Amino acid sequence: MKRSVGYAYPWDYIGDPAAASRATTFGLDAVAVAASYHATRAATPLHPDRRIFEAERAACYVPVREQAWRGHRLVPALPAWDPDGDSFGNACRQLTAEGLQAEAWIVLTHNSALGRGHPDLVVRNAFGDVYPYALCPAAQDVQEYCLTLVEEIVRSGPVHGVVLEACGPMGVEHGGKHDKIEFAEWDETRLALLSLCFCQACERRYAAAEVDRGHLVGRL
Repeated sequence: MKRSVGYAYPWDYIGDPAAASRATTFGLDAVAVAASYHATRAATPLHPDRRIFEAERAACYVPVREQAWRGHRLVPALPAWDPDGDSFGNACRQLTAEGLQAEAWIVLTHNSALGRGHPDLVVRNAFGDVYPYALCPAAQDVQEYCLTLVEEIVRSGPVHGVVLEACGPMGVEHGGKHDKIEFAEWDETRLALLSLCFCQACERRYAAAEVDRGHLVGRL
């Protein structure tokens, strides 16, 4: 029997108690939640408090246990935005409470932060150019990192399945930080409205032009 699986990020659920129940309205059987992901900028068009979320660096969204990672050269980072270090688990628990199956979406060798810190473990072309976003799976340290990462994510809580991304060597086309806002499918008007600036300097200019900032924000 064919299942319908959606994809989501842990930050989709932080601050949005309706996110999990909303997934049921899409007719999904399961949701694959990112448990380890690379740096990205993503759209959150249905979140009550924000429309854009920026993950500045690759990170692990389950607790990084010292016991599991002791002695490893490569150790995943925790995201600064995660209040308790278990945003993946929190998202999965919300989904399970709604009767949905939770799967772990795990990015392995795409990690610019670790690549820059360990240039001897990344893909290098024939000219000696390094690809810092691409950990090379031929290196034993990288293999141990990938194995431990998957083991730690699977043991962190009950997951129905695993989706692996970037399992092998990445080439020159893959690139670094990814922009995912196109999935929101905003039209030109919404893109223009989301581009209006409300920094302190711009707000002073609004005030000088007698523009009611609160009214403008409310309209937007």
